[in-house]
Amino acid sequence: MFGEQKVALFGASCRAAAQAAKRAGLDKVYAWDEFLDADLAHVATVAPLAQWYQEQTEPIIDLRNCMVVLCGGMENKPKLIDRLTDLGAIAGTTGNSIRDLRSIQNWKQWAESSKISWPATYGPFDSTSSELTKFSREVHGNRPWLIKPTCGAGGIHVRPLPTDHSMDPGDANQYRAVQWYAQEYIPGKSIGVTYCSDRQKTHMVGIARGIDAQELEAPLPFIYRGNIAAISVPERAGESLEFFGSQVAKQTELRGLWQADFQLDSEGQLWLLEINPRWSASMELHETLQGYSWMKKHLELLRSPHAVLDNATEYRKASDGQIAKGIVYAPRDLVASAEQIRRLWQNRWEGTLGELQDSAFRVADIPEPIPTGLSIPEGMPIATVLCSSGQTEVSEAVLLGKIQHARCVLLDWLKNV
Repeated sequence: MFGEQKVALFGASCRAAAQAAKRAGLDKVYAWDEFLDADLAHVATVAPLAQWYQEQTEPIIDLRNCMVVLCGGMENKPKLIDRLTDLGAIAGTTGNSIRDLRSIQNWKQWAESSKISWPATYGPFDSTSSELTKFSREVHGNRPWLIKPTCGAGGIHVRPLPTDHSMDPGDANQYRAVQWYAQEYIPGKSIGVTYCSDRQKTHMVGIARGIDAQELEAPLPFIYRGNIAAISVPERAGESLEFFGSQVAKQTELRGLWQADFQLDSEGQLWLLEINPRWSASMELHETLQGYSWMKKHLELLRSPHAVLDNATEYRKASDGQIAKGIVYAPRDLVASAEQIRRLWQNRWEGTLGELQDSAFRVADIPEPIPTGLSIPEGMPIATVLCSSGQTEVSEAVLLGKIQHARCVLLDWLKNV
């Protein structure tokens, strides 16, 4: 359908989006990425994302009329998005639109208009330790609070405010370089809702739940660990999510794929956490389960003002099962030999449901091997493991067990003999 048209991907980790672009039929895929993994380079021409942090850098391709897909972390780069559009790229958004979509005040308004709760939130504050200390001293009650940078991604810098509401000056100084806000912690299930919007309507693509700290080991309490998809929510919550997506798209002229993150508490009440106007980590799970190229639809909506979403029934080709993906972080400093990395490569996932149904697990986001050994510092991601429940419904506990087992096997492969 796209012939020789090219697509450019930008973000922290573009592998999933690149595979989706190949499934969509694009022959020329370019990716500016932070990790430059081997399976990304297998399907795309890659370059370091850091090149774009230097304003004088010349792109390796002509971006005029090139469709751009924004991936992880790009919601915090409105200036870069403006630069891409100035070069003639078709990003489907602008820096100002991104700022609106990442506005805490707007999040609160959109949540409340959709009968979705909004956690008590203070900020954003200037990047000074004195304001953080002042806030920590003035908070009363026993409710837990979180500190969140406004430009964070993947939960890396989200951390609890100490229960005694005191802050060590050293801790506070970690936030001097960014704006941040404090937000009440809402216990419950973390869910990510993928939407796709045209000029008239918004379709809820699917819902995935996050894997939490009790279910999979990781170096930080709120860092992204992975997802299980697809899941359902109570009918009333589903109606609120549908209305929320429509309201956000209408008020911002958002087009194509985007995601919003929520907490679903024990009483079935939704709480908005944030909006990410980009390709998200769980979208590949929905594509795989539904057998439908959401990337192709996303690119159609970017390219043509007349493109529209099809009837919703066209998207319901889902498998009866579920898929889970989990991030394996290095539990200690590791050095992986080229042979060990090749073993990961031999078990790589190329983006199809059949591969997962025929295997105990598959591996993605595989680093490039180095002949002298690849150093992986403690706490850094090694790779992603993916599992399927098969053709039948199984409990999420069983699927999580598969992810945990896959993590153990992968780490065993990387043991130094």
